[in-house]
Amino acid sequence: MRAKELIKLLKQNGWHEVSQKGSHLKMKKGEQTEIIPIHSRRYSNRNSECNIKESRFEIIFVGTAYNIEHRGDKMNKVSIYPAIFSYDKKENCYLVDFIDLKGCSTFGKTLVEAFEMAQDAMGLYLDELDKMPEATSDFSNIKLNKNEFINYVSIDMNEYRRKNNNKAIKKTLTIPCWLNNLSERNNINFSQVLQEALKERLGISE
Repeated sequence: MRAKELIKLLKQNGWHEVSQKGSHLKMKKGEQTEIIPIHSRRYSNRNSECNIKESRFEIIFVGTAYNIEHRGDKMNKVSIYPAIFSYDKKENCYLVDFIDLKGCSTFGKTLVEAFEMAQDAMGLYLDELDKMPEATSDFSNIKLNKNEFINYVSIDMNEYRRKNNNKAIKKTLTIPCWLNNLSERNNINFSQVLQEALKERLGISE
């Protein structure tokens, strides 16, 4: 199924676009989230035997269950989650499905590209979460097919946000008149000073 066809079908079933960053589109319906890879004209997913009558959004994408627990706040520098990689002979590509990130799937033409797309999809999925899902560490109950394997994928969320969420927004603040006058006489860049102070307070290094 082509990505455009899938997106159109999801919208017809009550899903809406949330954001698009890099090579992936985030869509939501209520509490459900789907990450749609758009770097290829065709949508591939190891769980996508498309039957328009069954599933949580009326297409069969058998997502993996996950438990949301407190794993750390949004400022964790590195997030690491296991994913199932598989090779699709029919589509001639590698499919990626995260075990703990329900609805987060992608693919790549090569194994290297699959890892890169996995990082991109994971960053988009985690970007707006206040609490990170707990990562699975016991894989004994996960049944893998012959052409599948599990590998950890990591991403620096601070770096991801710097690259993708760098859009400037306007903030209104108040400071004493004398401090404003003194700053202007010394050609102080208010925006730069505020950014530097916030990064220092939040412990964000360049």
